[in-house]
Formats: sequence, structure tokens, C-alpha cells
Amino acid sequence: MTVDWCRQRDSERRENVVVASAPGKVILFGEHAVVYDKLGIAASIDTRCFVRISELPTPSNPITCHNLFAHHPAPQKLPQPITHHPKPHYLPQPLPTIPHHSVCHHRGNIVIRSKNFGIERWTSVEEINEILSRYEELRRNNDLDGIKEMNKDVLAPLLVVMGFVMRCLGTQIGNLKIEINSHVPKNLGSSSSLFAAACLGLSAFLGKKMSRDEVSKIAYEGDVVAHGGTPSGIDNTIVTHGGYLTYRKSRGFDLLSVNFEIPLLLVDSGEPARTSETVPFVRKLFEEKREFTESILCKLDRISISGLEAIKQRDLTTVGKLMTEYYRTLRQLEISTEKLDEIIRIALSNDALGAKPTGGWGGGCCLVVAKNSDELIKLKRIYEEFSFKASIAKLGAEGVRLEVEENESSRHGFGTG
Repeated sequence: MTVDWCRQRDSERRENVVVASAPGKVILFGEHAVVYDKLGIAASIDTRCFVRISELPTPSNPITCHNLFAHHPAPQKLPQPITHHPKPHYLPQPLPTIPHHSVCHHRGNIVIRSKNFGIERWTSVEEINEILSRYEELRRNNDLDGIKEMNKDVLAPLLVVMGFVMRCLGTQIGNLKIEINSHVPKNLGSSSSLFAAACLGLSAFLGKKMSRDEVSKIAYEGDVVAHGGTPSGIDNTIVTHGGYLTYRKSRGFDLLSVNFEIPLLLVDSGEPARTSETVPFVRKLFEEKREFTESILCKLDRISISGLEAIKQRDLTTVGKLMTEYYRTLRQLEISTEKLDEIIRIALSNDALGAKPTGGWGGGCCLVVAKNSDELIKLKRIYEEFSFKASIAKLGAEGVRLEVEENESSRHGFGTG
């Protein structure tokens, strides 16, 4: 039986509880190209990953995952205005260094449970520190193959994030229970939203609420492991700050003020996203066929620049047309799939303004731009007839935030069963 976490207590005293959340994201223009200093345009979406951290009076710290990478919407708040950020916060930068012996002192075991991946593993803070040290050594040596190997452990990226948080704060760790409930579909920022929410939540639980820039920087390190070594930095940035943004690797990002509702449908191919494979694949292609690949990337950059202007002009028809052009251009790098291609064909044969895959390609989801809200509902029904999962997306959600536990915990889906 599911128990409301607001009422559940491990002892008679009140628990110290922190709940943090972060949104998912879509790449409107720029995926893969942003890795090579081309323009990217992204927006947060109204699905969130929730991380709940509470104290346990027992010597075990279970980390559990509920419905990770599910497809169910979660309530939202309106985004808050954020100022201009001129520096590229995604870049790997030295984090505050604390001697390993003083990072944290473990007073109990940690059991990591993931219902989604059928994992139950006992670990410890000492092991987290060892994983973090291993990761840092690989990063110093630019050993991308070694980092990709780390990703075979689905929880390694999260452990790296936790290690960085504990090191930065230099705080003792007691007995914790960390639970994850994500509504963010995979390939739509599911990893980054988890890392950002876990980073903010753990830091707040340990007595310091990190800034968004600090959260973004540590979430990026989790993405390095999750994406196989060379993420663009756009995912951690948009899920941390929320809203809309433009992004170029050499310049950082700018938050956009967008007063433009795009009738947008998210269509799931049913194939698992393979970002950790497609990113290294494109990198290898860039190294082996540099002239050809660079010509494709430069064309993608021009499309993204035109897309930004169309968004600013609120020109929905041009936005859709450019999305289709982006798809046809990037498809030449052979990272699309038959399912993704089918989703695009259905869109264009049913009067959609345009469509393209979003995120890492190789599977995952597509964006479909409709003429208006009525056409959006019509397209949703058509995709369902073809047995595709489709959902209407609302863009511009608030970034990473702390939730109000007593008022909001029950609606975040945490429970026992």
C-alpha cells in the first residue's frame, strides 16, 4: 500500500526532509552542432524530476527510483526571470578541492535501489569517493573511452555528482534516504534534470543551497559520464536555469524572453535514446571526415540562426520549415532511425508545419510543429492511431528549485509499495 510521505515517519520525531526538482528540456535547434561551437536553441518543458532527501535513524541510506524516465506530467509553477549570463558555465572548471580524508565521514552503508533498471546495490561514501577519484583521473587524461566505460554502471553519473557536492561542501554525511521520481522522458533531459535536482537537494539538506551556476557546473560533470565524455553543456544549463536560451560553446548562453506559444507535440519513437553512442559517433566522423562533417555543421548553424530570428519574429511557419530542414541536414550524418523517419513522414503528410528529432537522435523523441491548437490535437490522435505515444508540450518551465515538502510531497509520487 502506498503511504503519503508527508505522513510517513521512521521515528516519532519529525524528519528533516528536502525535496528538489528540475525540468526536462527540448532542443529546438542545434543538437550535435553545439558540441562544435555552433548555435543551439533550447527550452525547458513542463515535466520534472523530483528528488527527495530525508534522514534515517538507521544505518542504511536507500536511494530509490520511482518511475524514472516515465511519461506522466507534473504540476508546474511559472518561470522566474533570470539575468543575462555571459560566461559558458558548462566548461569544466576547477571545483573547490577538499582533501579526500576530510570530504565526508561515512556512518553507515548506502543501498542503491532502482526499480527502473532492476538494481539493488550496497555501496558507501568511501566507494563514491573512489568513483569520483577515478572519474577525475580519466578527465585529466582525456580518456573518453574510460569515461564511456564508467557509463556502463547506470548509477555512476549520479554518484559522481554526489561526490562533487560532498567534496565542495566538506560536510559530514549521516544516514540519508534519497528517492528519485522522474516524469521526464528519456532523451528530454532526464539525466541532467536528475543531476541538477540531486545536486540542489543534497546541498540544501547538508545546509547550503547552491547557486544555479554551481548546480549547473556539477550537473555538467554528471552529463560527462552519462553522455560518454563530450556533452555540449546545453542540457545542464537549460534544466538548471529554465525558460528559453540560446547557446554557443565559446560564448556561453543567453536567456531569451519569448512571448510566443509554439503548438508543439512530443512524439516518442519507442526506441531508447542513444546519446552516449551518437555523440562519440559524430565526434569520430568529425575526426575522420572533417571537411564533410564541418560542411554539415556549418549548414546546421545557419539553420539555427535563421530559426532564432523566426522565433523572435513569431513566424511559426518558418520555425516549422526550418525544423524540417535541420532534420534533413543532420540526417546526412546517419544518426537517424526508421522510427524517427516515420514520425517525420507522418507529420509532413498530415499538414504539420515541420518536424525534427530532438536531443541525441538514434532514437528518443521528435518535435512536431502544428498550425494551431486544433491541429495539434488532430496530430496527436493520428500518432496514437499509429501506436506512437504523443503529448502536448508546454515550453519555458521554471528551472531547478526546492519544493515545499509539507504542501507538495504527496503530489510528487513518492511512496512505498
